[in-house]
Amino acid sequence: MFEWSRPIPDWSYLSLGVGLILVIAIARRLAISPQLKRWSLFIPRLGVFASLLLILMNPVRRRDQQLPSNPPGVVFLLDCSRSMALDRPASRLQQAKQLAQAADLALVGDDRPTISWFRFGEQ
Repeated sequence: MFEWSRPIPDWSYLSLGVGLILVIAIARRLAISPQLKRWSLFIPRLGVFASLLLILMNPVRRRDQQLPSNPPGVVFLLDCSRSMALDRPASRLQQAKQLAQAADLALVGDDRPTISWFRFGEQ
């Protein structure tokens, strides 16, 4: 795909192009000899100015590439430190595991995320 990445407004390019054409027309009119007033001398100059204007418009080739989507993921972090084993009859670690498993079982459907379990805080 080809597009223009113009850093300045469109009207400025138009005015610059018209200005360059006027400068070439004035230069042709003010030429000293009739041989210097020939259009065959001014057409290459006009081509050079047109290519300069084209370069100033900053043409950019853009290519889009669609990557496959990554499946969503859920990460469960379980604290296995001593303080999580304190409560009775069930420890806080057991309560956290049950809560995470209940959340895991609640996820159904085709767009089910991948589940990752991590433990930390053990000695």
